Amino acid sequence: MKDFYCQTLRPISEKRQHRFKKEDLRRATIIDQVDAKFIACLIDDHSVGRNEITPSPSTDGRVLILIDQHAADERVRVEGFLTDLCSGYLRNRTGNADHGIQLRKLSPPMPLLLTLHEVRRLRNSSELQDAFRHWGFQFQFREMRRGDESPIDDADSGSDYAQVMVHTIPEVVSDKLLQGDELRDLVKGFLGQLETDMPPTSRMVSMDREGEGDVPWLNALRWCPRELLDLINSKACRGAIMFNDSLSIRQCEDLVRRLSETVFPFQCAHGRPSMVPLTNLGIASTKRKGALNWTKLEDMVFDHTATIPTSGLQNPVGTPR
Repeated sequence: MKDFYCQTLRPISEKRQHRFKKEDLRRATIIDQVDAKFIACLIDDHSVGRNEITPSPSTDGRVLILIDQHAADERVRVEGFLTDLCSGYLRNRTGNADHGIQLRKLSPPMPLLLTLHEVRRLRNSSELQDAFRHWGFQFQFREMRRGDESPIDDADSGSDYAQVMVHTIPEVVSDKLLQGDELRDLVKGFLGQLETDMPPTSRMVSMDREGEGDVPWLNALRWCPRELLDLINSKACRGAIMFNDSLSIRQCEDLVRRLSETVFPFQCAHGRPSMVPLTNLGIASTKRKGALNWTKLEDMVFDHTATIPTSGLQNPVGTPR
């Protein structure tokens, strides 16, 4: 996990870049909720001045930061969904389907209209069917018929389309998949994705177990259907704490604690920063609340052209590549 680099709003002559780590969030001092939108807290300052190359190993006071409560809860939720989904995918691939992705069985099965080319590809390739099955999608293929005649080949059916029957879908986004054309768009999109990025079967076990001691579910994200990832991001967003939701101090502390336990705490599911630093208050690390000199904020001259650079962020997990 790369550190999060950004700038505080300071006079130009004092502008410094700050590096934040997950450990800083774990040690953060929660002050209070601000405007029912943000969580104000203090974290240790690991700053880099204009003429410095690397940050000092010691802290330089504490930085007052605002955490976006919606972005924070969205990050916690999306990683929870991805952990369950991707871990289940890895178990499916290694033959442990009993503990794989939680499925929703469709009764009756749902018909899905695809082009003949797509149906032929899917029906004639066990690898494609396995790729879908590992993510929780199982199909049954119907032979096309003309009236009461015996089954005929698709090419003679007089149509450019055919139906497949969907028997199972992943439970985590099942409600969204059954709305509108979401399921059809996912199947068609994943078929296109698999044309250029098919999971290699020959290295299945070694690939899935690589990095298992770190964050094993991250190994599965490369193979996740992009449309499925979009639906998970949407679910995480819509169910997260919103602006104008009131939070107690205890709830703020719990949210920041859970955020610090995520893999990518400094960005929401869509890749935007989840927090912004305001200023270094120049106070020693402490867990005591109410020891702030707020008049320092009033006396500061802010450089309003300062921006929060995000070029140091790695490709956000929870965002399609």
